[in-house]
Amino acid sequence: MRVVTIGSFDVLHDGHRNLLRFMRDLGRARIVGVNADDSPALRGKRLHDNEQARMVAVQHALAEILSPADVVLNHGHGIELLEDGDLVVVGSEYIGRYPEQLGTTQEMLDQRGITVAYRPRTPGISSTQIREGLA
Repeated sequence: MRVVTIGSFDVLHDGHRNLLRFMRDLGRARIVGVNADDSPALRGKRLHDNEQARMVAVQHALAEILSPADVVLNHGHGIELLEDGDLVVVGSEYIGRYPEQLGTTQEMLDQRGITVAYRPRTPGISSTQIREGLA
């Protein structure tokens, strides 16, 4: 089984690192999808870092936490990166809205045997908070 996460990973922080540790504990084949600047999943979202900076930050974090893992740039919604039977790991702030974030439905995930595991949010930290402090 592959363990997959897909996100913007903007201003990489301890919440992201905790998510990567959670992935590490769930399986061996790991894929981290970083949403590209042109990804529909980022529509309307203002990011601090561009896709290249976000890819580099994720790769550095993975070297410390989750080696080995594959890092891929996601130009779509994210569903394109998933294979039947995958386990997708996301933060609990996406409960109830993650299938839509992927550009699909819960029914379609169920039909493909794709399971979503939610990691509890790391208290007191978020990319939005950090971006606001940088502005």
